[in-house]
Amino acid sequence: MTKRRTRLIPVLVGAAALVLLASSTSVAVVRATRDEPATAEALLAEARRFAVESRTVSFRAETRQESNFGEVFGEEAEEVPPEEATTVVNRGVIEGIAVDPDRTRTVTRSGGFLFETLSVGDELWTRFAESDDELADRKWTASGADGSEEGPSGRGDGFGGFQGPGAPEDADAGNVIRLIDRAVAPTIVARADGETVVRADLVPRAEAPTGFKEVNRGSAEFTLADGGRPVRTVVNQILEIDGSEEFDIPGFTVDYRLDQTYSGWGEPVSLEAPAEADVDRTPSVEEEAIAEFTDAPLLQPKGIPEGWVLGYADVIPDEFGDTGCDEVEIEYTDPDDEDYGYLYLYESSIDCADREAPPGSQPFTAGPNRGWVESDDDGYLYAQIVVGRTVIGADTDLSVASLRRVLSQLEPLDLSREPDPITGLTSSVGTPA
Repeated sequence: MTKRRTRLIPVLVGAAALVLLASSTSVAVVRATRDEPATAEALLAEARRFAVESRTVSFRAETRQESNFGEVFGEEAEEVPPEEATTVVNRGVIEGIAVDPDRTRTVTRSGGFLFETLSVGDELWTRFAESDDELADRKWTASGADGSEEGPSGRGDGFGGFQGPGAPEDADAGNVIRLIDRAVAPTIVARADGETVVRADLVPRAEAPTGFKEVNRGSAEFTLADGGRPVRTVVNQILEIDGSEEFDIPGFTVDYRLDQTYSGWGEPVSLEAPAEADVDRTPSVEEEAIAEFTDAPLLQPKGIPEGWVLGYADVIPDEFGDTGCDEVEIEYTDPDDEDYGYLYLYESSIDCADREAPPGSQPFTAGPNRGWVESDDDGYLYAQIVVGRTVIGADTDLSVASLRRVLSQLEPLDLSREPDPITGLTSSVGTPA
C-alpha cells in the first residue's frame, strides 16, 4: 500500500542550553553593620549584580528528568523496577559558555547524542551527532532568524538553546539572573568555607513554555561565594507535558532537576557566527550522498504543482528501504499545507526493484514510461514506472491524471534546479493540489 512516512526529527530528551540576560540595574547590598550577616534577599541581589557586571560565564550542568508515563521511550531511558513501570529516567550533561547579552555556545549530551547550539543576536545555529569527532565535522544548520524582535526561541530574551521534553525554560543552564528574578521567600540554609546557600521558591512563569504546563512553583538553591559570585544552582520543578493526539501519545508529568556549576566569570571570550562555508543552507537535501549514488541514473520531474518545493532528498540505505539495495528518496511538498500536497519519489536500480504489479493495482502510463498504480482506502496513490535502468516509485495525494502529467516528462536529477510550476492539477483525496 502507500509508503507515506512521517519523519520525526530526533527529539533529544535532555535539557535547555544557556543564555545570560543583560541588565543595567545594579542593586546594592544593605548591611546594617560590618558584623551583621547579609540577609538572603541581599545576597541574591548581590549575586544578580555580580552576574550582570561579569558579562561572561562558563558552565557545566547535569540534568535529570523522571517521566511518569506508561511506556519506555528511547534506548538510553533507564527502566525502573516493575512496581514502578510508569517511570522513565533520562540524564544529560550541558557544557557551554555565555557572553552578555545574546551570545551563547553549548553542547548537550543526552540519549547517546550530542547537540550543539550557537546563538549570536537573533540568529541561531545548531548541529548534532553521535560523537565529538563527528560533531566537529558537521556543518551548522541556521534557524530562528525571522527578523522579529524576539530571540531565536521566540521568547524575546535572546535565548540560544534547545528545549528538550521536560526541560523548563525557567531553568536555562547558566541563567542566574532570571532565576533570581523569579525567586520568592528566600532563606539561608547553610554557610561554610566562605560560601552561602540560599533556597527560594520559584514563581511560575506568566506563560508556560510550548507543550509544558507548570503544576508547581518549583524551587532553586543558589550557592554563592564572597562578593556574590554564583558557584552553583540547583533547580527542581514538576512539569506536566502535553500529549499528542496525532501520534497517540498521552500527556505525562516530569520531575525535573538541573544541577549546574559556574566558572570563568568575567573572562574575555569571543563568540562569532560560523563562516558561511560551515553552514548547511539545505540541511534536508544531502547533495553529497546523492552524488555518490551510481546504481542507476537519477531523474526528476520537469514540472511539479505550482507552489510546491523540494523538501527532502537523501539516500536510503538498503537495510531501511524496500528494495534490498540503496535507493534515493526525493520529496516535493506544499509548504503552505501540513496535511495535503506531497509527492515522494523512490528511485532504485532495475536490478533491485520488485516490478510485479500487486493484486488490485491498475496499469499506469506516464509518457513513454509504463508501470502500475494502486490506491488505498483514503484515496492516496502509490505508483511505479520503469525508465530505462531506473525504477521510480511515487507516493502521493495527486490524482491519477495529475500524477501522469507530472511523471510524463522527466529529466536528469539536478538538485539546484527548481522544477517548473504546473497549474490545474488535482488531488486524489478531494483537496486542490
